[in-house]
Amino acid sequence: MLNEEPWRISSIDELIKEAEVAKNIRYGSKQKEAIKKAVENNISIITGGPGTGKTTIVSALLYIFQKQDKLVALASPTGKAAKRLEEVTGHPAKTIHRLLEARFDKEFRSVRFFRNELNPLDEDVVIVDEFSMVDNELAASLLKALREDAKLIIIGDMDQLPSVGAGNVLRDLIESGVIPVTKLDVIFRQEETSGIIINSKLIKEGKMVRFNNKDFIFHELVSPEQVVEEFVKELEKGKTLDDVQILTPMKKTDIGTLELNRLIQERINPPHPQKEEITYGSKIFRVGDKVMQTQNNYEKEIFNGDTGYVKRAYRDEEGLRHVVIDFDGRIVDLVEEELKEIIPAYAITIHKSQGSEYDTVIVVIAMNHYIMLKRNLLYTAVTRARNTVKIFGDMQALKIAINTIDSSKRYTALKERLKEQKEQMERGILYALEI
Repeated sequence: MLNEEPWRISSIDELIKEAEVAKNIRYGSKQKEAIKKAVENNISIITGGPGTGKTTIVSALLYIFQKQDKLVALASPTGKAAKRLEEVTGHPAKTIHRLLEARFDKEFRSVRFFRNELNPLDEDVVIVDEFSMVDNELAASLLKALREDAKLIIIGDMDQLPSVGAGNVLRDLIESGVIPVTKLDVIFRQEETSGIIINSKLIKEGKMVRFNNKDFIFHELVSPEQVVEEFVKELEKGKTLDDVQILTPMKKTDIGTLELNRLIQERINPPHPQKEEITYGSKIFRVGDKVMQTQNNYEKEIFNGDTGYVKRAYRDEEGLRHVVIDFDGRIVDLVEEELKEIIPAYAITIHKSQGSEYDTVIVVIAMNHYIMLKRNLLYTAVTRARNTVKIFGDMQALKIAINTIDSSKRYTALKERLKEQKEQMERGILYALEI
């Protein structure tokens, strides 16, 4: 794709001005640079932290490409992130799996993408947000499904946690130096003094965060009940279960997801004769519970990270256990074995929160999570919040997290291979010119 001659759009500066008027947005010089690179190249990357205007750039790109009668697809690795992208831009967005028409092959018990090199996507432009979550395999499938004359625009924050699957695709692509990159570093959000934006920048730089009593608050952690109390208080203010999320580094320990979910369920959704419930292993699924899917289930079309609410919990005539879940308007009936892929989701691990955004985030950071205390983990947790971050923990754990760069190296060869291919290509061009 990099070798293909890109199709051009003339008078790009005029079109950016038009987009500013149409969308009522003023773009900064770096944002304009990102728009130009995206329009002028077959592949480009836009990277930056929260509040730097990554998503508002998508609005301008949509305006420009649609004026040229180009077909544009918006995609993201998770359903939550796709939904957010759709809300911000007003343009339909899908998960990458849905875009590539993933189907479950019962015979081979594996996933097949119906969009591939033999049946490429119809779109002229594909814009993928939250690309830090994309692993080697999904990136390869996406690239195979693009026409050679298509444009791919990658948006992501490389300081977040890398993908759960193998690889470090976004970082490798950026560091290869082969693809045009725009790094956004100016904060544009109106709440320029937002504690979340200021502190996410400080964390990234390895500096101690600054707490205030407004939107970035610290509480000394005494007991798990304290976290539960804060969660309930937020709900009593009128916030919903979608607005407030507890994030913790681990599942185990008395302040891990397992124990916190048990305590919250007991508190806000206790057993009731009128409420159906099913026990599966150590988990109890009760009508009204907030739950999360932890694996891709292609047959039922629900994916890792999708959250929903329990609508029914029952046994059928054969005694098989069923839990019926509403995933954002999609009602799915899960039975027996499938229930092991469902977990309570009042409290989730920071890894599971990638690609999501919540009004208020309650982060638990303590010394008994010592092994997990890393800068990119804390950065990911803090940047999930739109308005308020409340940290429950101890200062020592917080300092360790800020000062510890994740040293677990991911061994990939993508960056080196890209550099090598570029060199070979350039040598080939020079050789051809000499001849």
